[in-house]
Amino acid sequence: MTAEEARRRLALAAKGENRKLRDLARDISVDSGKPVETLTYLWISSDAKNRRKVETVLEGLGAVGVPSLLTLKNPALAARAALQAARALLAGQQRIAARLAQLLESRVPMPSSPSAGRTEEKELRSRECDEAYLLARQLLKGDDSERERFQMRRAFLLMTEAERDSEIDKYKSSGWWSALVEAE
Repeated sequence: MTAEEARRRLALAAKGENRKLRDLARDISVDSGKPVETLTYLWISSDAKNRRKVETVLEGLGAVGVPSLLTLKNPALAARAALQAARALLAGQQRIAARLAQLLESRVPMPSSPSAGRTEEKELRSRECDEAYLLARQLLKGDDSERERFQMRRAFLLMTEAERDSEIDKYKSSGWWSALVEAE
């Protein structure tokens, strides 16, 4: 699928036509997965020299290659494919953690959401560092329910900027952060 076709189909979907949007996402996923699937089959059928080249490309693709690797049917290679998928996800996690570390330092205000002002409740304003902090907490404490995350987010964003800065500084110095950025 071309970028232009994706734009066209997105424009044709009216607000609330989630089925069309899910279909678009599925079609993009299928189309983007075809070269990765080909690489996966090359990976399992190549000699050692070519296999290493394909592994390098799959590692470079990161999470994009994971679905093809995890659907591999050959039992003899499924474990190796799962390990390759795990390496790709860990590398992606490292990139996300590095970006979050940068964002924790940024005091740039986040833009208002498109629906801001349309509800009776005032939108809680946040900064890049606030969103990075909330996301890092979610990544580290993934067992919180949606409701708990919503309540924690609301309580945090109701704090003053100085209080949030203090909370972020405590978080960064606590050592919790290292669980995300440690090397494999």
